[in-house]
Amino acid sequence: MKPCYVRRASPFGRGALHVLELLGPGSREVLARVFTSKHGVPRDRACYGRFVAASGATIDDGMVIPRPDESAEFILTVHGNPLLVAELCEALAAAGASEAPPITFPTAWAFPAAGASRIWREALDLLPGVRTLAAAELLLEQGQPEEATGLAGWAEAAVQGSPPPTLAELRAIRARGPAARGLLEPKRVVLAGVPNAGKSTLFNYLLGGERVVTDAAAGTTRDVIEEPAVIGAYPILLSDGAGLRGAGDELEREGVLRMREAIARADLVVFLEPPNASAESRAEERRIRDRCAMLKVYSRSDERRGAAGSAAPALADGIAVSVLAGKGLHALEAGILRALFGAEDPPRGVPAPFLPRHEAILAAAEAEMGAGAPPRALAALTEPD
Repeated sequence: MKPCYVRRASPFGRGALHVLELLGPGSREVLARVFTSKHGVPRDRACYGRFVAASGATIDDGMVIPRPDESAEFILTVHGNPLLVAELCEALAAAGASEAPPITFPTAWAFPAAGASRIWREALDLLPGVRTLAAAELLLEQGQPEEATGLAGWAEAAVQGSPPPTLAELRAIRARGPAARGLLEPKRVVLAGVPNAGKSTLFNYLLGGERVVTDAAAGTTRDVIEEPAVIGAYPILLSDGAGLRGAGDELEREGVLRMREAIARADLVVFLEPPNASAESRAEERRIRDRCAMLKVYSRSDERRGAAGSAAPALADGIAVSVLAGKGLHALEAGILRALFGAEDPPRGVPAPFLPRHEAILAAAEAEMGAGAPPRALAALTEPD
């Protein structure tokens, strides 16, 4: 068997999550013995599933994230109870993985000295609660005063005037704020459409497992179900619920009411239009588009046909998706991220405000520069903790 190593990548002790690294050319083979999901062992995207012992008993649910540069190496996230982590390590060892020494953490990261940067303290305080590796990387980059590409290091240089920031630079940094905060504060994304539009099938795909029952009969989903998911580098709260229509029994009408309430709270509504859409579907789309940020999806695209059975025509105002045929799914994920944050990738290698406090300070500095004054407000970014 090819060599494989498991390494603890979180400090020992309790926490919301614990991260393990599975390293070496035998990683995929070992992982296949302890991880089960609808999609098997992932190759190019994060996947939710269950970690199991050799007996088949569930140890915990969690995420498997392939390393972008190493298809045979993975990051595993599980709940942070030390007993669960130890049990998973034992299962990985039984499957053939050797245990490598854990990552060591500089004490300066966990215990900033008195008078350290307030931004550094804010970053470290947020670090235990992040849900993705990209969020942890963002906090460590933005918070370290010695990191010139982060917000703390940039602010120190800007206040010292070497070189002084420009108005365009301030505006560009502020523009990265929504994407940076999106890594830390999951956005609400609701899948909506008339009954049998394919919402629950897409919901299960984006979660990486069978969370809700799907059926060809309309009205299978009655209540609103909200689950955490990861799209690209970003955590989101994904919701599925009743199909939107006016008729139905009392139970279904209550489900539709709850779905409309979820739509009203959403940061983004992904509206699914099925083949041969009805007038009711088009009316619901207009209603949502007038009130919410919306991304249109032509669902079940494998069933669409043009005239005389030809291929489906081009769909310029939306994204054609078929979960069963595996079509359009990456384009959909990219479209969701662009609709929420204006970009698919989080800010990296550039300063970005990750808290509303930072945004307010930068806005004040921008106003000062717009009035022809020096950006004195930036000094608040360099204050000690």
